[in-house]
Amino acid sequence: MIKTQKLSQEQSIEKASNAYQAYMAALDGNKKKLPEHLFDELTDVNITGMVNGRHITRKELIAMHSEYFESGTKATIMHLKRVGKNQLDAKVRLHNDNGDRFLRKLLTVRNGKIVAFIKYTSTLASMYPPSDSDKKQTRPRHYYAGSTIVECAVATDTKTHHKRDQVNHFFTEAFEKIGIKSHPESSAE
Repeated sequence: MIKTQKLSQEQSIEKASNAYQAYMAALDGNKKKLPEHLFDELTDVNITGMVNGRHITRKELIAMHSEYFESGTKATIMHLKRVGKNQLDAKVRLHNDNGDRFLRKLLTVRNGKIVAFIKYTSTLASMYPPSDSDKKQTRPRHYYAGSTIVECAVATDTKTHHKRDQVNHFFTEAFEKIGIKSHPESSAE
């Protein structure tokens, strides 16, 4: 029987932060294969994420990150800060032949590894898919992740109804995996 040691929240955040910094340092601008040992050290085997309103699996994340390494992308951490009990807010500058790009992610950590993430721009509401037209907004939905509240306004037209349900399902599923219950208001319209 393998016995695993549970880390305190402080140890967990520190371990994930160090692993994140080591992983980003590996994105040094030289073309190479994805360092799987660093990726495995950083992420949980059941990691799940949200990018532009779309659910991302570990397999898809590995494919995305492989492209960064194989294209010789250089990463610079602009901001890495603990928010709430079990999350890190990260802003990274990616530079390659195509120019500069900035990524911002909210990373949920458990036992020193990232278990869930949300890619966003300046607000957490930006995780919803971009739309071409103005849409009416309903009352925001709230989700708690540790002591951090994630507030998202959702569009009400029929085109985005399915996407909204996907996002709500993602949050419910991701937070349940890590033992966090969504706010009671999240189930009310």
